[in-house]
Amino acid sequence: MNMESTYPTHICWALVLAAILNLDRLALGQNAFWRPLVAGLIIGLLVGQVRLGLTLGLWVEVLWLGRPPLGGAIIPNGALALSAALVGLAGSLSFLNLPPDPQKPLAPLALGLIIPLAHYMTSIEPMTRRWGEFSHNALAKALENDLAPQIWKANLVGIGLTFSLALAFSLFGALVMALISVIALSAFPQWFWQTLVKLQFLIPILCFVYMGLYFNRSKLNRYALTTVITLILLSILSVAL
Repeated sequence: MNMESTYPTHICWALVLAAILNLDRLALGQNAFWRPLVAGLIIGLLVGQVRLGLTLGLWVEVLWLGRPPLGGAIIPNGALALSAALVGLAGSLSFLNLPPDPQKPLAPLALGLIIPLAHYMTSIEPMTRRWGEFSHNALAKALENDLAPQIWKANLVGIGLTFSLALAFSLFGALVMALISVIALSAFPQWFWQTLVKLQFLIPILCFVYMGLYFNRSKLNRYALTTVITLILLSILSVAL
């Protein structure tokens, strides 16, 4: 497949898919497709950056692994931010007509933007919950009056609004990432990239340390340990790809 000729199409579909995956976070499904590791792999496959998607997916997954979205807790939306960053990086490489260069690692650069984007994108979640309450109220009234069309309308409105907002956020994040990466690849000096190459191995270590700060020691059970071990094995696999 000629990736250069299909990149614009892939980028457009990747933005749409990122918004669809975000629906799984609260609005529709909740099947863990919204997790960064899964989203990074799927979006990475679509834009031709599998290794980058898997690497960033692992880093972002580890960052907030110690903060599960239980009850009313809102954690940073790492999957949507990661998806937007991957789309922006793919777009910048296509625009500059450059292949990925190991001597210019884009993953640390992307992570620096993903973190604030992930926190910014949490603003989607309160809106989604309000729309969910509106949909539930409309659904209850429709059920009381046995109005089947109103039931579908109540659900589709909430899902459609969540999808549209996630699409707008992902487009914004992708444009910012594309601009930053184009400037970095075109203008940043070689010493900057050499520093990233030398320090890149520290990033997963720092992610694990950050994750550990949020674990309640009394609840650091076998599930958490096996999850961490699995992620370590997957990170080794991503390096070997």
